[in-house]
Amino acid sequence: MDTLKKLNKSWISHLEGIEIIILPSGIAIAFLLAYLDILELPIGAGLTFISSFTSVILHHLAVYNLVRCPECGENLAKFKNGKNIPINQLYNGFAKCSPCKHCGWAASKGV
Repeated sequence: MDTLKKLNKSWISHLEGIEIIILPSGIAIAFLLAYLDILELPIGAGLTFISSFTSVILHHLAVYNLVRCPECGENLAKFKNGKNIPINQLYNGFAKCSPCKHCGWAASKGV
């Protein structure tokens, strides 16, 4: 079982998917709107980049600030020294239900 699912925070992983979808589809829509003379291309592309960047920032803030251990309340996305765990290592740990680095709680043991 996935750690984020156990903590009812699986929506955080979907934010990463949204940012990947926004950029190419937004650029294509911006070209279409510019072709139809509805919106200028720089404005459409700018709005696309802003929305994609906003999604990236929201994902980063959510994953590094909202995922906490239900036992000890410590952040599961940080090492004991307070530094952020790299995102790939973090998601691999969530998929494997790695234990909390502070108290040892693991999602497979239950919430």
